[in-house]
Parts: sequence; structure tokens; C-alpha cells
Amino acid sequence: EMSPTADVLELHQKLPCHVPTRLVEAPLAAKHLGVRQVWVKDESSRFGLLAYKILGTSWATYRELQTCFGPFQPLSNIDELKEQLKDFDITRVTATDGNHGRASARMAGWLEFMAHIFVPDDMVHARREATKSEGEQIEVVNGTYDDAVAKLADILGSKHLVISDTAWKNYERVPTWIVEGYGTIFREVDEQLRIFGAEHPHLVAVQMDIDSLDTSVIKHRNAQLQWSEIKWNEEYVKEKIEEYLEIYNELGASSDQGLERMSLPNSS
Repeated sequence: EMSPTADVLELHQKLPCHVPTRLVEAPLAAKHLGVRQVWVKDESSRFGLLAYKILGTSWATYRELQTCFGPFQPLSNIDELKEQLKDFDITRVTATDGNHGRASARMAGWLEFMAHIFVPDDMVHARREATKSEGEQIEVVNGTYDDAVAKLADILGSKHLVISDTAWKNYERVPTWIVEGYGTIFREVDEQLRIFGAEHPHLVAVQMDIDSLDTSVIKHRNAQLQWSEIKWNEEYVKEKIEEYLEIYNELGASSDQGLERMSLPNSS
């Protein structure tokens, strides 16, 4: 079950130095593409990490901590969460070949956890150094990213908080929470477009990657579209239900078993 996106945004607003990232209009791109407007969500300034990954890893960390050690008292900032966890001996563990590892190390630093990060030996040097700059332990794995992820399954335990954006058998809830965390991006976009007086986008383009940003945008946009149809077009809902009943009568049931057309109430 997806958590309310308002809860995700509320947590992110309690992280140190939270500021929504810019939504930038790109008129030259719009002209080249032959469309009215193009907007670009600039994630290069997100918490100074040059990437949006902290949104997923912070929310997933909070939810996993809550599951294992909660419930927590209401929070006004991340230091209050750190205080509630001070008596637990926790090492935060992940695998990465990019920005997820640095984001994980940043979250561990905010909570004053130990962090252990597995990286493949072919990881780009600059990314490895950026992760090291957060001051956490890095272990180089002889192999690929998949080999680094395989290390995580061997260390699941009460003292290890495994936060991975890759799922495997019996490890699925944390990657789901990471997808939820990215929802803040699209909540911000909606509000920024409202402030600019711009239309909701007809097309959203995102990269498809292992971190499932594409899944997050699909969930967000679908929820919006479905809610808009139900909220503003009850006649549409009535017509679709009657259409499905008619199809069932014609194709799915005999004359003496068919469903009678139903008159739906005028309001819901």
C-alpha cells in the first residue's frame, strides 16, 4: 500500500537545509519540439548531492526504522529522530554504483549511524570519491553491481539496516518505499506549476533506471488523472460502468443470467 505522499513530503521538509529544487522553463527546447512549453526539474541542487536519490533513501530509511524500532514520537526535525534512536546499535548498509551510496551515507551521517557501502570494482572513480567524501566505510567488491548487491543478502540482521533500491526475493518493501520517496519531486512540480499558472503536463519524460524513478512518476500521474476523472466527471464514471455491464450482458452471460442495466445515482 502506498503511503500518503503528504507524509513523504513532510519528512523531507524536516531534513537539514531542505529547499524545493527549481522548475525551469526551457523555451528554446519547446520551440525545437513544436510544443507550447517545456519545463525541466533541476535536481542538481538537492541537498547539495547533485541528485535526487536522497529523497528515496531518506524515506525508506525512516520507514524501515519505524518498522523495526518504532513507533516514533512526532518529529519536528531529523535530530529528534536521532535522539529516539540513540540507544540502538545500528549500521546502515547498502550497495551502489552511483548516487544512491552517497545519499545513503548522508542519511547515516544525519542520524549518526555507522554506514557500510559495497561498491563494484568498476564503479566510476569520481562517484566512489564522492561517496567517500561523506566519511563512511566503503568496501570494494570484485565484480559488478549485482555482485555488490548479493553481499547485502548475507548480512541481513538485527544490527544491520539494509537500504537497497534493488529488490530480491523476500526483500521488496524497502525498494517500494524508495519509489514512494521520489514522489516529493512530483508534488513540488505540481505546486510550482500552480504558482507559475501553467497547465499540468501532457507528457512527462524521465530516465528509466534501476532506481524506479519512472515507477514513481507513473504512480503519481495515474493517481492524479484517476482522481480528476472521478471528482469532476461523474457522468463519465456512470457511462463506463454501464458500458462494462452491457459488454458483460452481450458477451459474458446468457440471457437468463445476464446483469440488468443499472441506473446509477446522480451523485456519489
